[in-house]
Amino acid sequence: MLRAGIGMLGGMTRLLPTASVGFVGMVRDEESLVASTYANRLPIDLTGREVFVLDPMLATGGTLVTVINTLIDRGATASRRSACWQPRRPGQDR
Repeated sequence: MLRAGIGMLGGMTRLLPTASVGFVGMVRDEESLVASTYANRLPIDLTGREVFVLDPMLATGGTLVTVINTLIDRGATASRRSACWQPRRPGQDR
């Protein structure tokens, strides 16, 4: 995810140094909670490509679902993975 996921990009590219990188920028309407795309820098055809979505701001999951649907529409493989940061409360063990 553009902006929010950029903080995770360096670590991911160290793990997968030959990976191609694309971006999707989304904004969620705070009243309707519907996500819309404002920037899409993905290849048109992702057929057969494995895709990782970096989105540290998981709330309702709606934006993540919208991005995954975009990837599916472009032919990304059915095996999808996302990396999200999950905040914990102070003192929380899990």
